[in-house]
Amino acid sequence: MIKRIFLVILMLFSGLLLVACKNSDIDAAVQPTAVVISSPEQTNSITVGMTLQLRATVIPTTITNITVDWSSNNEEVATVSDEGLVTALQSGQVKITAKAGTVSGYYYLTVKEDIPVIQAIAIEGVNEVFVGDYLKLNYRLTPDVNVAVVWTVDKTNIAEIDQNGRLYGKSAGTVTVTAAYENINTSRQITVKTRTGNPTALTLKGRNLLEAGATMQLLVTTTPVGAVNGVTFTSSNDEIAEVSASGLVLGKSAGTVTITARSTEYDLEANFEITIKDYRIDENDYQNVWKDVLAATKDSIFGVAHYQNNDQGKLVKKSIGSGFVYKTQFIMKDGSIYDDINDVHSFDDVEFYHYYLITNKHVVEGSDALKIYLHAERKEIPATLIQYDTKVDLAVVSFNYTQYIRPLSFGDSDNLLGGERVAAIGNPSGFEFSSSITEGIVSIPRIYMDDDTDNDGINDWSALYIMHNADINPGNSGGPLVNSKGEVLAINTMKFVSSNIEGMGFSIPIHLIQSLLPYLENGVVKQRVTLGITGNEVKTLVENHITETVDSENNRIVFSIPEGIDYGVYVVGVDPSSKAGQAGLQIHDIILTINGRKVWETLDIRSELDTVVPGSGQEVRLGVMRNGVLEELILTY
Repeated sequence: MIKRIFLVILMLFSGLLLVACKNSDIDAAVQPTAVVISSPEQTNSITVGMTLQLRATVIPTTITNITVDWSSNNEEVATVSDEGLVTALQSGQVKITAKAGTVSGYYYLTVKEDIPVIQAIAIEGVNEVFVGDYLKLNYRLTPDVNVAVVWTVDKTNIAEIDQNGRLYGKSAGTVTVTAAYENINTSRQITVKTRTGNPTALTLKGRNLLEAGATMQLLVTTTPVGAVNGVTFTSSNDEIAEVSASGLVLGKSAGTVTITARSTEYDLEANFEITIKDYRIDENDYQNVWKDVLAATKDSIFGVAHYQNNDQGKLVKKSIGSGFVYKTQFIMKDGSIYDDINDVHSFDDVEFYHYYLITNKHVVEGSDALKIYLHAERKEIPATLIQYDTKVDLAVVSFNYTQYIRPLSFGDSDNLLGGERVAAIGNPSGFEFSSSITEGIVSIPRIYMDDDTDNDGINDWSALYIMHNADINPGNSGGPLVNSKGEVLAINTMKFVSSNIEGMGFSIPIHLIQSLLPYLENGVVKQRVTLGITGNEVKTLVENHITETVDSENNRIVFSIPEGIDYGVYVVGVDPSSKAGQAGLQIHDIILTINGRKVWETLDIRSELDTVVPGSGQEVRLGVMRNGVLEELILTY
C-alpha cells in the first residue's frame, strides 16, 4: 500500500512523498513488485472437506519462468498445494501466502463446519414463569450442531421472546413457543403465572454503570420467586439520576446515585448503586473541548500490533498501528449473545465481551497474528483479523475481553464542511505515545486519489479521503479522526511529507466505512464489478489540449473528440472478455452517460458500478458517442 501510493503521488505532485502511517521498509528495486492472489469463485470462506483453487498473478505480468511458492500459516485448518489448491481440514482462519522472489501476496480464508441436514429440534427448560420475570429456554438439534433457531410466541400480549430464547412474562395465561430452523420446528406451551404470596426479601437488578442521557430498566426480584413485587422507586440524588414509577433510570450528570425500591405492602426495601458517566461534550467550551473529547474516547482506542512468524516459526512484532472499538457483543453466562447493551440486565450476567475494532488494511495485511495493546493496563491481548477490503484501506479485527469497553459513535462525514474542527487520536511512533491527540481542521471534505490496488502498474481505483491538517505519524494508522462531539468522522491512513509541505493528512470517511462493515464483519470481501476498459476524461483532454496518447501496448492513439463535447470518458482500451467488451464497446468510443447520469469523471462510473451486485442480473446502460452518433449499450451483470 505504501509503495503503490508513493508512485502515484510522485506522478501527481512532483517532489512529494506520501507515507502511510505504518512503520515499514520499501525497496524500490525489488522485482517482481507484487503477487496478487485471486479466486475464480470470489469467496473468502469454504467448508471443511472442500477445496478452493487459488491463482497467483506475478506483477509485472511480463515476468516469466518464475517460481511461486505457496504456504499455509495453519496447516491444521487448511493446506495448500504447490499449484495453489486449498484443502479445508477444520474450522478456523488461515492465511495463504504466495511468494515470488522477495514479494508475497496474501489470501485470508475462513473455514467453517459443514451444516448437516437438521432432523429435529427439542426445546429445553421449565414450562412456567411468573408475570414480570424472565425464563431462558434452550434448544438441542439433531444432529448436534451449533446453528441458530428462530423463536416465536403466539400471544405477545401474554409473553414476549427474543432470538436468544429469553421469554418475559407480561400477563397471566398460556402461550405456545415455537423454535424453528428452515422447515423444521417444534413447539412447547409455557404458562405465565400471577404473582402471589408474601415476599421475604427484595433485590434490584441492573447495570452498575450508565451514561448521562441514557436510560436503564431496573428489575425487581423477590424471595421466594413469584411473590408480590409491587414497589415504589426513589433516587438519592435526582440531579445525578432520576427514576420513574416503573423503575426506568435516566442518567443526568456524572456521579454516583443509589436507587431504592420499597415494597408497597410490606416492610421491605432494596438498594442499587449506579455510577453515571457523562461523556457529553460542550462544543462551545473551546478551551476544554479537546480535553473532554480525549477523556470520552481514549479508553476505546487501542494499539494494534502486527506479528509475523520468523524463520524459526516464532512470532515477531513487525509493526504497529491504531484502531478503535465500534461494536460490542455481550456473551452471556446462559449462552445468549446480545448486540444491544439495553438487553443486558446486569454486567454480572456477562461471561465476556466480544469487540469489533476498525483499523487499516495496511496495519494487518500479511500478519500471522494480531494483538491489541491495552494502554490502561500496558499489556497486549490476542486478536483475530476477520477480514480486510481489497480496495479501501480498511480492516475489521475482533478480540475478547473481560471488561466493558464503550464503543465509539459514528459522526456524519457525508455533510462535512471545510474548516470544521477535527482531532486525530492514536499511537504515533509507538505504544508509549498511546492516546496522543492532535487537533486541526478539515481542509477538503471529499478528495479522490487514484490508486493501483493490485500493483500491476495501472490505477484501478479512486480512493475517497478527507484531507485535514491534524498531525498524524507512523502508528496513527487506523486510529479515529473525530469531531468536537467525540464522534468518529474517519480513520487516519496516510499523509504527504516533504521538506516544504506540512499539514496534509488523509483519512477514510466513516460513511464509506459503514457501507463495507456488513461485509467485513462476516469475513467477506465486497466484490466490485468493472467495465473492463481504460480511458481518459474528456474534460482533461480538452482543457489541456491533449491530442494523443499510447495504450498499454505502446500503440499510438489520436483522440477524435466531436465539437461541443466537453465531458465523458474517452475509451483507449477494452478487455474483450469484459462486460464492456461483450457489449461491443470500442476504442475511440466516448462514454457520455451511465444509467442516465452524466459522466464528467471516471468516479461517476465507479459510483454507479458500486451499486451493482455481481451475478444479480442488473443492467447498466451506457450512453456512448461513436463516430458522432449517440448509441446505447446494455451491460448485464
